[in-house]
Amino acid sequence: MDKQTHLPLRRTFEWRDPLYKDKNLDAEEYDDYHTVDGLPTAFMITRFKNDDMTRQQFLDKVTYNQTLADDFWSVEAAERRIKK
Repeated sequence: MDKQTHLPLRRTFEWRDPLYKDKNLDAEEYDDYHTVDGLPTAFMITRFKNDDMTRQQFLDKVTYNQTLADDFWSVEAAERRIKK
């Protein structure tokens, strides 16, 4: 947690490998916060496994409370939305 803003900066999960019995660490870091619709939102998310970076996401647009079409969760509508 950040001391001044109280926003999360890093989330970790430690687990033991059942085969090799060593400890593994999965971590997710949050950075580049911007206020979107009154909510602080991390626009950069970095994932680590045993201190090696595995994935990094950069968001360029975030929306909250967006109204969705009535058929948004139907499989047929999802197939139509997918660009081929």
